[in-house]
Amino acid sequence: MINITSYNRDLPEPRLKGLLERIRITKVNLNATIIGIKSFAIIFGLQLILYCVVTINTRAIAQASIPATVFTDFGIAALNWATIRFIAKHQDNAFQFISYLLGSISGSTVGILLSKSLLGS
Repeated sequence: MINITSYNRDLPEPRLKGLLERIRITKVNLNATIIGIKSFAIIFGLQLILYCVVTINTRAIAQASIPATVFTDFGIAALNWATIRFIAKHQDNAFQFISYLLGSISGSTVGILLSKSLLGS
């Protein structure tokens, strides 16, 4: 039982103080996690689209389709520039590397499926 006369309202109970300190740390970690997830999603998306366009470009070159080749070359250059710029401006970490790899793998797969429907088999 708490003795109300001896309780100081300005100083939190030690357990509460420890909890408040953990919440502050958690809030900082949560912000870093949100930034990491956004970074992961952006790099994954850029790589997915890039490798999809590269795959379509390869098929367009093989079929000697000049308009499709020019269009996809433009996309490749723009996406490469955007990816390099994004990575250069943000903190490098393992999540960026993993998202880069997974986006590349996924993009090639989607590109093969999409290029079959766009340019034929």
